[in-house]
Amino acid sequence: DIEYLSDKCQLIVAYLSFAAPQNNKTYIHIWWADQDGIWYGPNTSCSYSADPEFVAPDIISSESKFIVAPPSIDISGQGGLLSVSPDDSFLYILSRFSPQQVYRYEINDDGMGGFLVSSGVAAGAGIILNDFKYVNDFGVVIAVDGSDPVDGLGLDHAAVYDINQLDHISNLDVGSIPLAIAYDAIGEHIYISPTDVDDNGMFIVEFSIVTHLQTNYYQVAGLLGAHTLIVDHKGEYIYAAVDDLSDQDTHEPYSGSSFNIQKIKIIPEGTYPINDF
Repeated sequence: DIEYLSDKCQLIVAYLSFAAPQNNKTYIHIWWADQDGIWYGPNTSCSYSADPEFVAPDIISSESKFIVAPPSIDISGQGGLLSVSPDDSFLYILSRFSPQQVYRYEINDDGMGGFLVSSGVAAGAGIILNDFKYVNDFGVVIAVDGSDPVDGLGLDHAAVYDINQLDHISNLDVGSIPLAIAYDAIGEHIYISPTDVDDNGMFIVEFSIVTHLQTNYYQVAGLLGAHTLIVDHKGEYIYAAVDDLSDQDTHEPYSGSSFNIQKIKIIPEGTYPINDF
């Protein structure tokens, strides 16, 4: 996974080794060099060099003209999915290998500090990390395929952990393994896609950030994949990558793939009241 912090000129990259999990690491790289070719020097900015012909020594390939191997200013011993708070002040890592936990670090100009760790988020062999999102003023939401560390049963919900102390505060129940998570920037709803398909098709489930209750359902035409939901900045539409199971036998670009992008209109909460008992 990868995150870029524009205010700090930092690139955060998680590296995974399936053969040697002890080598899992997350690095903070200094991304931009100043006009003298000094990484993170006194004249560094987070924009491109004013001189488009400028080439800093030893950092740009003379053949293919791209920046390589920016130096690292810090390193964490965990690797997995990454999420960063909107103000770029905290980094959250959902660990890929045992123990599966959430790690939180403060981010500063010199690297990472202020380490915190959550309780276990999943158990069992072959755990798959599907998605991981920081939701402002709510928590970090986790979509994994594994067993509940409390009762050993298969996970059928997305767990939520407090953004400050990483305490487990809620489960957003979707009835099967959660695949993808999205949220609106206006701070009202979270959207989660489950794995199971019912008789009517596959759905995205909407939750209220205030009550943690389900508030709407949105049907898609096909199968949703992991890490494939996003909401536009106005909170008006959900965009999803959906496998419609067609062979896409056309002359269009990428016609060998049966995935399509679907755009779904978000309707006001309460249009179809589902919590009136």
